[in-house]
This record gives sequence, structure tokens and C-alpha cells, in this order.
Amino acid sequence: MVIIDGHTHFAGPEKGLPPNSVEELLSVMDANGIDAVVTTPPLSSIGADRKYDEANAFISEAMKKAPNKIFGFIRVNPHFLEHALSSIQDGVKHKGFKGIKLHPRNEAFPINSEELVFPIAELASKLKVPLLFHTGDPDTCGFAQPTLVGDLADTYPEVTIIVGHMGKRLYEDAILVARWFDNIILETSFHTPREI
Repeated sequence: MVIIDGHTHFAGPEKGLPPNSVEELLSVMDANGIDAVVTTPPLSSIGADRKYDEANAFISEAMKKAPNKIFGFIRVNPHFLEHALSSIQDGVKHKGFKGIKLHPRNEAFPINSEELVFPIAELASKLKVPLLFHTGDPDTCGFAQPTLVGDLADTYPEVTIIVGHMGKRLYEDAILVARWFDNIILETSFHTPREI
């Protein structure tokens, strides 16, 4: 049986979050029986790197060192939409990224924003890559409500949409919306077996 951790964060030593190197990540994976990881830049990449260029470059290099073990999803900030779209295009076509990560709570945008998210979903459709959303956090203006994913799933049925953290405390809403649409996948990090 192959075990894939579908939601990890990896940014290198300057971000202050372990693991700090590809070798350390691979060691942690081996110690825990994990065959591969899907990884994105963490929250700590905010600040000077608001467009995630440095953090994405770090993950791109990590994928080159362990191509069958580390699968990166490029993280972008849709408030810099043109930059986000060009980064996604380049990242998927030339740097090996396998999907796109968006964090509505961290960047303060609703998952179903026609202005900021739909153009990214359109590009995901053209590139045939999935979209991963951080979801949950009902106390942050509702930006990351898992039910909002339904608008995207309905508009872009050809795009696989991953509901990160299965909506956290809103897991029942996440399960409901996943039942409505065949192109929605629930990613279960942050949950106990009882909730799953």
C-alpha cells in the first residue's frame, strides 16, 4: 500500500519551520511510513514574499531532488492576479508543479470570487491541474466556507477541487458539498477518525 500525505508545508530553514531540508523531509517521511507528500508554502511565507516566489522556488528545487516523493502545488496570492496567472503557467509547464494552492483566509478573498478565483480556475482547467483550497475557519468573514467551493465545482466541472482540511469545524458542510459534485475531493488533514 502506498501512503501519500496530501497536505504538507515545506519552506526551508529561513522560514523557521521544520523540516529544513529535502533530506530532513525524506527522513521524516521514512520514519513515518510515508511514501510521498503533496506540499505547498506555509503561512510563514507571508511578509516580504507575498507573491510566494521564493517559497515556490524552494519547492520546485525540492521536487527536482526527490521527483517521485515530493509533489508541489504552487501557491499564489490572487490579489496579484496577473502575477499569479503567469506564475501558475510557468510553474506547471516548466517547474513541475502538479496543482495550485489558494488560501482564502490568509489572503482575504472568498473561495467563489469571480474576480479573483474564477480566472485561476479557468487556467487550472486549461492546464488540467487540481485546485487545493484551505477551508474552514468560520470566524474569518466566511472566506473559507467549504460550501463556497460548490460555485466553482458547478462552473468548472472539469477541474478537480480539493477541499483542504475537509472544512475543519465545518466538516459536515464539506461532506455535503462533496456529495453534490463529482469533481470535489475532501482532504482530511486536521481531522480525527470519528469526523472522517
